[in-house]
Amino acid sequence: MWNATKSNHVPHWGQKLFTPAFFREEKMETFQRQWDARLGLEVIKIRQAMTNRVGDINQRKKQKEEIEQYIQKVYQNENEASLSDVYVTDHTPKKARFTTTGSKDDEQFFKYKQALDDYNSQAISPVILPKKERYERGSVLQKIFEPLAGSEKLDNGAIFYRVLDSELSKDTFDEERLRAEYERLKEGSAAPIEGGEDANDEIRLTLLTEMEQQSPFKVEEFETVLDKEFSVFKKGEKYDFVKDLRDAYSNGLEKSSNEKIFDTIPEHAFWDIKTPARADPQRFMNPYNSFRKYHTTSFFDAREYEEYMDRRTLKNNLRDGVSTYRRY
Repeated sequence: MWNATKSNHVPHWGQKLFTPAFFREEKMETFQRQWDARLGLEVIKIRQAMTNRVGDINQRKKQKEEIEQYIQKVYQNENEASLSDVYVTDHTPKKARFTTTGSKDDEQFFKYKQALDDYNSQAISPVILPKKERYERGSVLQKIFEPLAGSEKLDNGAIFYRVLDSELSKDTFDEERLRAEYERLKEGSAAPIEGGEDANDEIRLTLLTEMEQQSPFKVEEFETVLDKEFSVFKKGEKYDFVKDLRDAYSNGLEKSSNEKIFDTIPEHAFWDIKTPARADPQRFMNPYNSFRKYHTTSFFDAREYEEYMDRRTLKNNLRDGVSTYRRY
């Protein structure tokens, strides 16, 4: 009972409020609220102890229920306090209100809102970039591999193809050549048109020329790399017997005979040499003698020792009550 009268039942984190970095007004309110809750619980316990009847089970049950209800109410108050900054609304947007200076501003704002609604009500067709063509329009590669590149399919199912000026050449409207090609396709013959193998060679040459022009690489660059990697003699270089022997045995002459012998020995043969069999001896932080523990005994001794070394370096034997003179 004596210890109970001396106890104030302050929350355990109350001492942290003495720290200025931790103190806040809202923390002080929380501290007071928790302190009041604990004092209220102690009041109930004292009242129950004063009115307690020994052996009365019903009274003990009521007292237990009273304490449980009080603790539940305290927890509910704490939860409500933690939600003090939370506001619940019906999520219904409020009607926007505007302040105007007269009917002229009202009319101007009305016209603006009406124009804005009309603009938003218009359906804007999406902008689609044209498909990037793989080959240049009018080139031989485009005519062979993608003859209908850039074409569009209309609503009625027809294919619409726009012919560019770059696709038209002098042989495009050659009537005799077109008739001969038409007859060949009509008969189903796979024989080449006039020119034979020379025409095929001309087509191959045209293809190679266009591929070379469109390629970002140059033939001269490839030839330079091939000469550098596979040529036996560099440009302007002649055969030299001595240089040939030196290049042949350069890898073998990089190491001495001792290193070559050690390379033949397996690595595990050096384990007992590389790894000491005993523990590492203790070494002290002594810059002058590593076998001594410390070179000074205390902080003041260390400062005095440093001053002595400075005086030895500057050669001025300065002491209290002694004049300065040079020391040689």
